[in-house]
Amino acid sequence: MLWRLGAIVVVLVGCPSAISAAPRLSPYLTFRSLSQDDLRTVQVKLTYVGAQTSMTTSLLFTESSNKPDIDLFRPFRRRGVFYGNDDFPPSTVNVSLAELKAVIDGVGSQPRVTAGGVAERARFSFALFSAVSGGVAFEAVLDHDASRDLFDHLRRTLPDNAAAIRELSWRACAHGVTESTLATDVTGSVAAHLSGLRRKRDTPVDFVGALTLENTGGRSIPGPVSVALHFSDGRVRLVTDDGMTCKFAPAGRRFINVPLADKALAPGQRAEVAVAFHAGDFVEPRPAVQVLAGPGAR
Repeated sequence: MLWRLGAIVVVLVGCPSAISAAPRLSPYLTFRSLSQDDLRTVQVKLTYVGAQTSMTTSLLFTESSNKPDIDLFRPFRRRGVFYGNDDFPPSTVNVSLAELKAVIDGVGSQPRVTAGGVAERARFSFALFSAVSGGVAFEAVLDHDASRDLFDHLRRTLPDNAAAIRELSWRACAHGVTESTLATDVTGSVAAHLSGLRRKRDTPVDFVGALTLENTGGRSIPGPVSVALHFSDGRVRLVTDDGMTCKFAPAGRRFINVPLADKALAPGQRAEVAVAFHAGDFVEPRPAVQVLAGPGAR
């Protein structure tokens, strides 16, 4: 069809997809109202959308029966927001259905998130997708302060999910949204002993052992208790860890959390955690130890 309006010619082409808008985002209440079965289809995405010099992989939380798929969020992208980090394979973490529900309900108490707007100085995108009704999504693009509050909430909601805490911690450290409080350095009140160190079978440069802490002070040490390890030989590293130091120098040391029976280490009490190291050329690991305790950034 051709319309002539004065000197202006308007051509309408029979191709609706060329002029159709992106799917509309749903209000946050949509996700708080999902049934338990529908909740299993939910994916939670956390994406860094601020200025950067290197890639920060996006993070997807999904219930174990749900297949993570970051491309499900693509049709809901907003103009003017940087989604470059979503174009790479994401980091994924499994959460229980109860944890997923707790995340959604807890974030529901944060009005700067549930408003679903786009902050002027964008730092992180928090998005939800559910397969119900052919696919619905929510997104809030947050500034620094709202991002820090969101990270605080996620850490409080997922305290026993080590993989989630680890992924959240390094993103918070890399982009300056760590907790506003710091853990306490209690190294002087703790005796640390690495014992039973031996080579792991069939892996000649790997070692396993046990790290024992004893509270030698006169006061109870609150959990969580983290042991940051520093190796003078750069070929040695922890095989598994619970995060890396960010606020305590030198930054970038891997730490491991020590399980506590009563969420605290009483005077004279001991606690033990298994450790595994990778060491090049048969270098035996002899780490320097720093013990950090209580809530707050490491």
